[in-house]
Amino acid sequence: WKYAGLIIIAALALYFYIDNGQTADRNQEYIANPQKNDVYRMKTDEGNFTTMKVDSVSADSVYVFLNEYEVNKRSGIYKVDKEENYFPFSLPMAKTDIQEMFDTDEIYDVDRD
Repeated sequence: WKYAGLIIIAALALYFYIDNGQTADRNQEYIANPQKNDVYRMKTDEGNFTTMKVDSVSADSVYVFLNEYEVNKRSGIYKVDKEENYFPFSLPMAKTDIQEMFDTDEIYDVDRD
């Protein structure tokens, strides 16, 4: 019983380490193969957080709806990720630009239904 707490802490640390690696792999796959309705969680240049939603995908471009709002904490992103907060028109972005944004951590997570 002396080491039960230590074993539990070690198991939790291992779980979170593996889960983090799987999330990173999943995000890389989602960036490489975007799909309609993917939501990119982003950090802005001002240090706030917002989202972009994929409208459509072509051979070399991703058309995204930009979110009108930002929040100051990652944990508050759910407050702005609402359908009514996206602009009604989509903008084209090169897939290479999306990949670069991900590589520089401007896009830090991808949500896919």
